[in-house]
Amino acid sequence: MRAIVILRRADDGHVDGEIKVDGDDATRAFSGWIELLDLLDRAANPPTIDRPSPD
Repeated sequence: MRAIVILRRADDGHVDGEIKVDGDDATRAFSGWIELLDLLDRAANPPTIDRPSPD
């Protein structure tokens, strides 16, 4: 997985920005370190789709 992260830090120390992950057309905004880590975790571990087994 490869991600491009753009960080901005406000004068009060608050961090926000955008993240774009390879294979995803959307750029997602985040506000704060926890939200960034959550987006990275979801990108690294995408949900699986339950498919019926071919019996």
